[in-house]
Amino acid sequence: MAITDNNYHRLREEANIAMVVDHLQIPVTRRGSNFFILCPLPEHNDTRPTNCYFKDGWNKLYCWACGKSINAINLIMLTKGCSYGEAADTLWNIEGCPDWY
Repeated sequence: MAITDNNYHRLREEANIAMVVDHLQIPVTRRGSNFFILCPLPEHNDTRPTNCYFKDGWNKLYCWACGKSINAINLIMLTKGCSYGEAADTLWNIEGCPDWY
C-alpha cells in the first residue's frame, strides 16, 4: 500500500458507532444494553426508534425491520449527504485522527 493510501477498511472496522451517533446528534433511546435510533436507510422510512440499534463497542448499526447493517462511514454519508471520502475523513476526525489512516 502506498503511503498516501487511506485504510478505509480498518477505519470502518475500528469505528465506535456510539461516538459517530453522538457526533451526528442522532436522537438515541436506551433500553438495557441496547441503544435505538430511527433506521437511517431511506428505503426503510422508519418511524419507530425500536428497530435499529447498537451496543457499546459495536462498529455498526443493525436494523431488525429491514435486516441490514449500517457501518459508520455509510451512516455519516446518509446523515450528512456527503461522499464516501468526506465521510471517511469525518470518521477519522471522530476517531481521534489515528496516524495509520
